[in-house]
Amino acid sequence: MIEKIRRIWCEQFGRPDIATTDDFFALGGSSIVMMRIQGALMDDLHIDIPIDELYRRPTVAETAQWLENSTVADVGDCPGSSGNS
Repeated sequence: MIEKIRRIWCEQFGRPDIATTDDFFALGGSSIVMMRIQGALMDDLHIDIPIDELYRRPTVAETAQWLENSTVADVGDCPGSSGNS
């Protein structure tokens, strides 16, 4: 999962050299970039990650760790899913 998140950050920042410990804000991240990251994570991981949770975890590693320790109930269902299988 960490590599998927890192790839998304690289795509959204337009640079291939982002490390898992690089800070979003130190990289020059803006609210627009964060919204693009959120959308890409939703598309790729099928989880609606609240934007405030992403801001609280400003590195790839912190985001990945939080996702790995969270359940879908903690994170939120993907929009459009009924929750009934």
